[in-house]
Amino acid sequence: MDEINAKANQWRLSALCGWLTALLGILLLVKAPPVGIWVLIAVLPAWAIGTWLDTYRRSTVLFYDIDGPVEQAYKEAIAAFDDLRSCAGKWHIEAGGAINDLTTWKRNKSLSATRG
Repeated sequence: MDEINAKANQWRLSALCGWLTALLGILLLVKAPPVGIWVLIAVLPAWAIGTWLDTYRRSTVLFYDIDGPVEQAYKEAIAAFDDLRSCAGKWHIEAGGAINDLTTWKRNKSLSATRG
């Protein structure tokens, strides 16, 4: 819990990068307007980069210790997924039927020509 609380209390790099870039852009807008505009445009990418860095810096890995019936249910679920993964192929049954009238024959004629 200490690690989770410590990471929750860290500064967000997304806000820090976004606000610092915005402040720099405003200051440059007063001194050198064309450069200031470009720096203000860079606020969104700076915020996005800060958000991306926050996802790594503020993440915590949790480990669970399970036992008893929960552990048995977990093992059974894993075994079921292993069985599914070991399936070698897919099942497919093609549907078919008799064509009894002219309308159905005309409707399906173009489909059989494209399959060929």
